[in-house]
Amino acid sequence: MDEPFSAVDEQTRRKFQDDLLSLVKNENKTFIFMTHSIEEAVYVYDQIALLLPRPSRVSEIIRPAGFREKDIDGIRRDPEYLDIVNNIWASLRSYVE
Repeated sequence: MDEPFSAVDEQTRRKFQDDLLSLVKNENKTFIFMTHSIEEAVYVYDQIALLLPRPSRVSEIIRPAGFREKDIDGIRRDPEYLDIVNNIWASLRSYVE
């Protein structure tokens, strides 16, 4: 899916993200989709592939793990979550400056 939550408001986006996490956990489903939101990627995905600019190539694969078993409401405040978001932004910053 290509940015399936991009056209909805923040409240609906978060609900959809939580629903997706529930599907993955309870139904053992796998999803592959793209997002430009660093926070969404770290919150929802088990693996994050960072792409280089044209021609697109995978520059790095990140596998967040430590906070996956925590309460959904606490993930966005987890220090590991915040560190991964900051590290991804640091990796991508050079491409937008």
